[in-house]
Amino acid sequence: MNDKKNREPMVIALATGKGGSMKTTSAVFLACALVDQSRGEQHVLVADADVQGDAKDWWYRAAELDDPLPFDVMSAAPADITHLRGINDRLDDPVDWVLIDSAPYGRALDESVNNADLVVIPSSPSRIDLDQAAGVKNLCDQRGVSAAILLCRTEAHTTALRDALA
Repeated sequence: MNDKKNREPMVIALATGKGGSMKTTSAVFLACALVDQSRGEQHVLVADADVQGDAKDWWYRAAELDDPLPFDVMSAAPADITHLRGINDRLDDPVDWVLIDSAPYGRALDESVNNADLVVIPSSPSRIDLDQAAGVKNLCDQRGVSAAILLCRTEAHTTALRDALA
């Protein structure tokens, strides 16, 4: 019997309450890094829960360019996110990591936070983006889910970065 089928994958949600915040890019880069760091020994699944489907599009486009991504992507409705626990029982090739590319609002965001072991909250250092990120961080805190804000699109030695870190 495959020992991985008996283990739950680590579930990381990339979530924030704003579109265009680097959720998909962060999910894809993190998935690539996890596969790379394990030298291909660990399997990653990205659950694309954003209705735009950008992660799935990226995955298809990479394959069309003969440069396939080293992980699988599934389209995920909120009900799919709710049932991520036990996913290895339903997969032929069990996974070690599930990364949720969350929608910026609604039930998909709620289910992403509720079913994650960790929530990574991408944000630029702009005040409006940080306010949205803080709202998701507060939601995670209320629900007892570990969370961290990932600053994206930052430039060293700028007022925006200094203010974001303050």
